Amino acid sequence: MIRISIDSFAMRKVDKIIIFVALAVHISFLVSLALHFEIVSIWPPKVKPEVEINTLYGNLEPIVEDYVLQEGVPQSLSETRRAKGLHLWDRLFYDSTKYEVGFDFFGLYKGALDLLRGESMYQEARYDQTETAFADKALPYYCPFIYPPIVAYFMVPLALVLSPFKSYVLWTLIQEMLLVWCIIISRSLFRRGIEKSIVTAMWLCFAPFYLLLYIGQTSFVIAACLLILASCYIAEWRKAGDWAWIISVALKLLTLIVAPILVRFKRYKAIIIAIAIVLLASAPYFAFRPNDIDFFAFLVKSRTVAPYGGDLSHSEVSFYLFGRETGEIVSKIFMWAVIMLSMALTFLPKKIRFVDGLSLWMCTYFLAYIRVWEHHYVMMVPVLILLYFSTKSKFPLAMFVWLALPTPFFLFGGSWSLGESLLHHLFKLVPVALLYIFTAKTIIKRRREDIPAVFQDLVRKAL
Repeated sequence: MIRISIDSFAMRKVDKIIIFVALAVHISFLVSLALHFEIVSIWPPKVKPEVEINTLYGNLEPIVEDYVLQEGVPQSLSETRRAKGLHLWDRLFYDSTKYEVGFDFFGLYKGALDLLRGESMYQEARYDQTETAFADKALPYYCPFIYPPIVAYFMVPLALVLSPFKSYVLWTLIQEMLLVWCIIISRSLFRRGIEKSIVTAMWLCFAPFYLLLYIGQTSFVIAACLLILASCYIAEWRKAGDWAWIISVALKLLTLIVAPILVRFKRYKAIIIAIAIVLLASAPYFAFRPNDIDFFAFLVKSRTVAPYGGDLSHSEVSFYLFGRETGEIVSKIFMWAVIMLSMALTFLPKKIRFVDGLSLWMCTYFLAYIRVWEHHYVMMVPVLILLYFSTKSKFPLAMFVWLALPTPFFLFGGSWSLGESLLHHLFKLVPVALLYIFTAKTIIKRRREDIPAVFQDLVRKAL
């Protein structure tokens, strides 16, 4: 009896340590963001950014004059203007060493602003490195809007009411509130205190989440939608789960990748609604601006194999190993091989858990898609938690530790060697490949098990 009490006390102490460390890491994320602003006045609250840039490549201005960036050779951080304005976590991510805080968010904001001004959302996105791409004084710096029109519609309320940086701050707060909800839902999946603490920490100290906050992307909203989708299916609230997925598709078309598991569960209506909403929402904009159809098509087609340090997809590995032309062929073969294998794993087994199928297709996205940014990896957190819940294996936790770390690029100096480039671009791909194999083996080996009713009730309360 005394032994049980001692063990219980020790476990509670470990729980508290895990939460304390995770909170400390997460607070450091927010402090690192805050350091990019200067306080002008406490009341009324007013801050200003460190710098404002009105051209896309202003972020990449080298310190060394006449510096020419060679194809396939990443620019050294020490040679950029950004080297002078990095704070805490910035140095650990490629994109945060290249672009200013809120960079991607202002692309979304610009789409909404152009919509309100009656201007093209896509024409200015057709740039190359020899052109001055942007001179819009309404925004602090430029990022192209490359999404379907419906995404700009979501951002219109912010563009109507708030200035760019106030909108960015509000967007950050919204994502922090979503983070709290994700923690509540994730904790409801587990009964033991130590497991609840572990999944809480997984949300709080996942390093790519800092990069996501930094650039202001929508990927974390997608992560929340995926968690809600799976949780609703666990709770047998499939219609609610379908709507979580439909919202994710409206924000990012990439979640269409999980449509096969919805087909396997005969959720045809959800798929039709998702596609219809995107098409019907886009139709009025393109009806008034037919030329933008070509501009948008150009942006979609332009996603080919090209060297970029912030892209952690398999296409970058193909480029470095085989060159541009052969690399594109190898990349497409690999992509379709993974997709066809995932199709077989989805439709050939007699029974499959929804959680396993969802995890398989999200791993497929990160393994097979031609462009994957490091901030996208926040969408792997729900997958890792769901696999931990579904399999009771510690393997997803081990892969979490790997994926939660930044790539080692910050250890490299000057021009990268082939080995350094491959290490950087494979750093996230390897654990995703291992998770894909783990999920595939789980689908093949085990019979479907019903989710205990007690977990369904807990998840329903959290939702």
